[in-house]
Amino acid sequence: MIIIKDIPRTISMNKYRNSHYHTLNRLKQEFNWLFLEALQNSGYKKEPIDTPIKITFIFNYKNKRCLRDIDGNYPSCKFAIDAMVDLGLIPDDNPDYVKEITFKHGDMKDNSFDMEIKKYLHSENDGV
Repeated sequence: MIIIKDIPRTISMNKYRNSHYHTLNRLKQEFNWLFLEALQNSGYKKEPIDTPIKITFIFNYKNKRCLRDIDGNYPSCKFAIDAMVDLGLIPDDNPDYVKEITFKHGDMKDNSFDMEIKKYLHSENDGV
C-alpha cells in the first residue's frame, strides 16, 4: 500500500465548474507540483505503480465550517489521478488501471487530503 499524506486541496467544485479551461489547465499544472511535493514528503519515490489499483481519498478539514459534501471534492480527486498519469506513476486513468475509487471523511486538522493506493484484487463483479 502507498499512502500519500497532506495533499493540499486547491480547487472546489464551484471553481472547477465555473473556470475557463485555460485557468483550469494552469491550476492543474500548479497542483502537479504540489502533488509531487506531497509524494516526496510521504517517502515514495517517483516509480511506476503496479496496476490495476484502487484508491481511497480521505478528506481532512480545518474545522466544521470547512466541512463539505464529500462529492464536492471531485476536482481534487481528478487532479490527483491526472497527476499520477502525468508523473508516470500509472499509464492511464481508464478502468483498466484504476478499478475502484472510494471517498472518506478524515480528521479536523487542515484543508488537505490523503490517498491510499492499493493493488486491486479481482472481484466477482468484474466484467459484469
